Amino acid sequence: MAYKSAKLNLQSQSIAGVRHWSYTDTGSTVVLAAGDAFFSDGRTKGMKVGDIVFVSNPTEAQHLVITAVQTTDTGGQYAQAGDTGSA
Repeated sequence: MAYKSAKLNLQSQSIAGVRHWSYTDTGSTVVLAAGDAFFSDGRTKGMKVGDIVFVSNPTEAQHLVITAVQTTDTGGQYAQAGDTGSA
């Protein structure tokens, strides 16, 4: 399934540190979310390198924690997720 921007939500942020995001969708598998450029509007939403995204698909009992590891400012992707392990 495709990425749905409305399902990526900022959960918390410190004054000058990492932000925590959540993405829950019954249509997307965690494998897709861990792929390159899945969070295609990460920059627009304020995602930065090192931010943590908690991804879950309750229908398939899948959970994954990923970290934004790459950013670009050249009109392409901004946040690329790197797999940090699944539970």
